[in-house]
Amino acid sequence: MRKEILTISEFASLRGITAETLRHYDRIGLLKPAFIDSSTGYRYYSILQYEQLSTILELRQMGMSLSEIRSFFEDRNPHSALDLLTERKLVLQAEIQKLRQLETAVSSKISHLEDILSRRASDPPRLVTLPERKALVWKTPLDSDVDIGYGFADLEEHLNEVAPIFAANRYGLLMPASVLKTGEKRSSLLLFTDEPAHLSGAEAVEVRRIPGGLYASALLYQPETGDLSEVKRLSRSYQSQGYSTEGEIIFISQIDLSVTGCRDQVLYEVQLPLVPCI
Repeated sequence: MRKEILTISEFASLRGITAETLRHYDRIGLLKPAFIDSSTGYRYYSILQYEQLSTILELRQMGMSLSEIRSFFEDRNPHSALDLLTERKLVLQAEIQKLRQLETAVSSKISHLEDILSRRASDPPRLVTLPERKALVWKTPLDSDVDIGYGFADLEEHLNEVAPIFAANRYGLLMPASVLKTGEKRSSLLLFTDEPAHLSGAEAVEVRRIPGGLYASALLYQPETGDLSEVKRLSRSYQSQGYSTEGEIIFISQIDLSVTGCRDQVLYEVQLPLVPCI
């Protein structure tokens, strides 16, 4: 005949937990031993407590905290069990939705990195037709890298997305094409987004529609600040082919410091808006 009373180690081994876990449950009043030997202080449990232990562990699997489980045990009945399960189902559905969003985000990042790693900065420029895109634009003038850091932090604050930045090609600069002629340093930070932005009280941030159309696309490693020589060369090349550069030039960070520790590997894509000369 099997024994009813078990040592703490024997009882813990029934569900593959540690004796310290049972001691913790005892300390917080969640699962008390059947009795404690007054002379040794050893805890002993009854096999009849197995169901309570299993219930605790299953509720933990459902994501409930120990304090929530203790509250349930204080008023345990079929109606409270139904309420508990209904509430946990709603919580789990929300978590599943969040995980699906995260999976979509991770898949997008994988596709992005696979695509950009198949290309080289030495690849020839290409003509691409891009759709209209929506972006958050930081309107504060950029005078230093410090401004850029604060600008990115401000833009990201208005996103309500899962893992929006790591290994993504959403940050960039927006620059009027006129700077190619005037040499004036004027640029704004932008962050592409498909989600509704929360801009209440955000005076420095606006939603901008980036026009779709024909663009010249080229990759370049992180240029020196204010150095537009490669962009000017690209513009002249397409002027000779019957295009003018009009609108706003876009610099998109394709490989940034979130995925590399080497600044020499930081890679940008310049998108030069083109209009056929009549």
